[in-house]
Amino acid sequence: MNPMSQALTQSPSLARAAMQPLWIVVAVVGVAFFLGEHDWGKSQLVDFAPSDEELVSAVQGGDAWRQLAFLSIGAMGVFLLLPRSGATGILPVLRGADCQSASKIRHVGNLPHGTGETPVAPAIRFDNALALLMLMYLAWCLASIMWSVEPMMSGKRWMVLMLCFLGVLGTSRCLSRQELCSAAMTIMAGYAAIGLLAELSLGTFRPWQAGYRFGGTVHPNAQGVYCAILCLAAVCKIIDPTRRKPLAIGLCAISIVLLLLTKSRAALAGLAAALPVLWLVRARVKTKVLVAGGAVLAVTAALLAATLAGIDVKREATDAVLLGRSDDAESLSGRVPLWSELLTYAAQRPLLGYGYDAFWTPTHIEDVSAFAEWAIHTAHSSYIDVLLSVGVVGAGLALAATATAVGRAAAAYVRSGDPGAAFALGLLVFGLVNASMESTFGQPHCVSFLAACGVGHLAFFPGEVTAPCASST
Repeated sequence: MNPMSQALTQSPSLARAAMQPLWIVVAVVGVAFFLGEHDWGKSQLVDFAPSDEELVSAVQGGDAWRQLAFLSIGAMGVFLLLPRSGATGILPVLRGADCQSASKIRHVGNLPHGTGETPVAPAIRFDNALALLMLMYLAWCLASIMWSVEPMMSGKRWMVLMLCFLGVLGTSRCLSRQELCSAAMTIMAGYAAIGLLAELSLGTFRPWQAGYRFGGTVHPNAQGVYCAILCLAAVCKIIDPTRRKPLAIGLCAISIVLLLLTKSRAALAGLAAALPVLWLVRARVKTKVLVAGGAVLAVTAALLAATLAGIDVKREATDAVLLGRSDDAESLSGRVPLWSELLTYAAQRPLLGYGYDAFWTPTHIEDVSAFAEWAIHTAHSSYIDVLLSVGVVGAGLALAATATAVGRAAAAYVRSGDPGAAFALGLLVFGLVNASMESTFGQPHCVSFLAACGVGHLAFFPGEVTAPCASST
């Protein structure tokens, strides 16, 4: 067979091998978390408030759909971890076999036709600080069942955590960082489109009305996170010199518009922090100084012009930062009093916490909701939720792992300029900022799963650009 015929013969199989894991992850993760997090009629609820059934579901570990969703995530992880043709799989790692180095791993999409080379998926590594910190955190969560105020609840939640962990391992093993970015962009775009379609069909899409917030099938704060991550993924595609940019530019513009319509301050703050970081870590020192100086001069000139024009700069700036939501501005929409109250609970069990994800019992929900005067079953801060859950020790492990992951992602991006590494770094920075005002990144949600996959590359495949799994056929 001549080289041209051989190339034509191999191209379809190589394309299937390259795309199959990506679309498995998009389908399973996208559908599973949609079933667990979304409600078609969410925009019809007053203030998007959770119903009594949702609060009960949150305490009891979710309904049948959520249970099925997490089981599917775990099953996907196991499937992607199974040894496949040309892949080392997880079993050799358990036997202590070494894996092929990153420089020798060939991305299936870049294999030259006719070489007969087989793409190799990397083996899982546990011999680094980040991997050990993650495993220690998982072990601490498991141990917390012994002192949990609700052992059964902690046990169930830990099983959910492990199912997600299996999904993270499988996804990190079989998708490159750039493919993870593509998966995130596809899933987030799908969620935004479904949310927009839901509001249009229900007649609740009314951006011209005062007080309107775009939520779609979730709370506007959650939708804001989806839109922000869509924007972040699109930006990482835009900076990729090997990709076509029209689609990414279009998605970036749409995501920004929808993000502003959600009026989610936490999501906007996270994106506003993540995007500059991606530029700062690779910019030259001279460029950083020039841009910083130019920004200071521009802001000074704008403030001077506004003052001379008689504009109330403080009021206008405050309104812009709050996205027009001035209610309870002094207390961050009631969060500060809530956090103060929850910290009194944390002070009662500071080192060990109340057990993994076991603080929000019906009694605590009732008491805290009565104090806050609104239905609540999260701390609206991932940091406080983790502190209540696993105490100072567990929170310290989580923060240490996150800080280590940020450092490794930044180093990988500076060293390689890989847009996939940029996405992992941006997602971590976004999560650190968003976690200060929302509980999304401290719970098993789609966005926290994607962030964990980004960390999974850094922890369990250190320094490697992961190749897709070879097809088993």
